[in-house]
Amino acid sequence: MKKSTYILVLALLSSNFLDIRPFGDWLSMSNGLWGLVALYLWVAGGFLKFNRFGYPYLYTSKNIAPSFWILAGVFLSMIPALYFYGQPLLTSLVAYRVQYFWVTIPLLLYIRPTEEDLIKSLTIFSILFFLSALLRTYVSSNWFYYSESFAQYAERHPEDVICSAGYQLVLVPFYYYCGKVREYFSLKNAIIVVLFLAFFLIIQNRSVLFVAALIAMLSILKGGGIFRFFFVAIILGVLLYQTKDIWSALLEETTAQVNDTDYARFRSIQFFLNESKGSLAKTIFGNGLLSAHVSTRNMELSEMGVYNSDVGLIGYWNFYGIIPVIVIVYYLFKAVFAKRIPFSVRALGLHILLCSGTISYFGTYALILWFAFFYYLFVYYRDQNSQIYGASVGS
Repeated sequence: MKKSTYILVLALLSSNFLDIRPFGDWLSMSNGLWGLVALYLWVAGGFLKFNRFGYPYLYTSKNIAPSFWILAGVFLSMIPALYFYGQPLLTSLVAYRVQYFWVTIPLLLYIRPTEEDLIKSLTIFSILFFLSALLRTYVSSNWFYYSESFAQYAERHPEDVICSAGYQLVLVPFYYYCGKVREYFSLKNAIIVVLFLAFFLIIQNRSVLFVAALIAMLSILKGGGIFRFFFVAIILGVLLYQTKDIWSALLEETTAQVNDTDYARFRSIQFFLNESKGSLAKTIFGNGLLSAHVSTRNMELSEMGVYNSDVGLIGYWNFYGIIPVIVIVYYLFKAVFAKRIPFSVRALGLHILLCSGTISYFGTYALILWFAFFYYLFVYYRDQNSQIYGASVGS
């Protein structure tokens, strides 16, 4: 099996791409046990199928260390869950099943896919997701949702469910093509960037769309020259004009929320930042991820209008403690300011960093895999360039 094929299947299994009839009831990553089993068996198969030896050799203790510390923090958060809320360790082990997916960091370092492998597989993934989004939006949601209630919700709130898990993976090839346009302009790559932006407009996720649109336009301006830039600007102008109602609605919604002092995100940030005051254990190790079978805490927070998913890394800190957050933020900053690292990797790190304060990152398989791809590419280039330019690369 080719590495690109393995990566493609890994991305599909980690997303909600299989939340479709007739598979959704049993293979869905949102609802199905067998989807979970298939995902982790596929991860295990990667360690068995591929050989970690070869150039570049990346499976080192230094490179694996971030996943070790993240998982260490995650497991330590089970102690407050037991001590403060009475959640048995066995229950925590089951409830934490998504967080074990951080093993994809050592997995990628083990199988050593090339940049070409990653971009090829994730470009195919993007095309499949793009077609899926079109079908879900403009053809029939009933074909793509595994329950009638979910299908009815999708008709009322399509932006919440269209490719709701996994579309961030599309940003990996998107920033790759932005980097190519920035380095050496070609009309083909510029059009690819515009097509990606069109996809982001369909899903209407502000955390993806606003940052991606800004970096894309700056990339085209940087690499295109004045005449090529205006040519692409005309294409972008037509796209923006045709979607002006979408942009207007998103900007209006954002403005209203920012100006609303009782906005759910502001309320959630204040609650989670204040909750752990006076408890050193909760500040360091978090509260733990509590199962609904053991605690009514999550239901009580929902009734208060407080949501962990609204506050990004602050919410992740509240669940799993400060250790994983420090590791994640450290490598994001390290990549953004690294020397001799491709623009695409720095842009990807910047995107995660800018949005991780308000978006629920790393609470799903696909989002963990997204960070794993980012971290792998950072290490891939850092280690290769350090052999050429010296140990200061990435410092």
